[in-house]
Amino acid sequence: MSRLFNFAFTDQRFRLRAYAISGAIALVAALLARLFSTEKVSLTVMIAVYCISVICFIAYYVRGPVPIISSGMTFRMRYVIGSFLAIASVLTVTAWDKQFGIHFQSTILDLRLATASSGGIQAYLDPKERQAQLKKRLQTIQSITDISYRYEIPVASDRLMVAQQLVQGALKQSESPAEMVREASIASLKLRGVEAMNAVAGNTVQYPASAQTYAINSMVDLSNKAIGFQGNHTRIAGSGTFLLDHSTVVFDGIDFVSEKPYGQSFFDIASTDSTVIVRSSTVENLQQPLDGITWVKVTFQHSRIEATGRPFVLVNAIFRDCDFSHLTIFSPGGSALLDTIQKANGGPVNFSFAGYTSSIIP
Repeated sequence: MSRLFNFAFTDQRFRLRAYAISGAIALVAALLARLFSTEKVSLTVMIAVYCISVICFIAYYVRGPVPIISSGMTFRMRYVIGSFLAIASVLTVTAWDKQFGIHFQSTILDLRLATASSGGIQAYLDPKERQAQLKKRLQTIQSITDISYRYEIPVASDRLMVAQQLVQGALKQSESPAEMVREASIASLKLRGVEAMNAVAGNTVQYPASAQTYAINSMVDLSNKAIGFQGNHTRIAGSGTFLLDHSTVVFDGIDFVSEKPYGQSFFDIASTDSTVIVRSSTVENLQQPLDGITWVKVTFQHSRIEATGRPFVLVNAIFRDCDFSHLTIFSPGGSALLDTIQKANGGPVNFSFAGYTSSIIP
């Protein structure tokens, strides 16, 4: 015991460097815990970091000094430790200053999107290699938009415009195979969704923080408008609908419910150029077509799910006790979606459908 005490508290070679590293590990554990939304995940992360620290301590005690904390530390190891502390400092500011964190994350996404969108594909490459490079870029763009959706990170409009130009160029290539057209169509749809969130940022109706129910029993005309609705699980009920024609609309934190199954959908999308985002919401007891909408972190509960062949996107969507009997009848992509939902086994579902035409694979 006295040897262990001397080792942990009086060994000068060990004390300063080891406790500095331990402090950094504790800081990172706290930051990681803060970044997660649920207590269960936070506790799991902290226990994992604690166990790793104990293992490192025992390994040092049993095997003696290791190069990273020995007196003969190399320049490379000093560089690694310095980089580690710098990253910890950035994480500190990011975790405690939300606005700085969002700006920092937004900058990273902007850079990634610019990298994926800029520069041409070498003409001397084999056609298959050119197609492979283009497909990889399109998938990277989709990944960036998914991150923006999930974590509500804004992306600069000029970066979105450049990315959209790349996507439209891919769609116009007559030699593009059907699979490439599908990837480009999905990327275009997701980019339009992120653009929609930028478009409504300055024109959003804020509902009270407390959950309330609003009944609409007639048509609400949102034609030719760019508008957002922000609530905290604010419930929309009644027999009315939102008319969406040449519209850009974002419903964030708005729940759509019917007292009895299966009530009609609240969305009447009259034009294919409308962009509709439903985010952080619940759809309950409705006969709900997915078409023409990007659904982000939406829970479909006891609803009849339909799709008629128009484009739609699901990002972290959850289906509970839903009726899928009409899904495979009317939609050419219904079977693939149903298979994805079943494989998720009640977990989040990510799925994109580019729309059904003769040139697109369902």
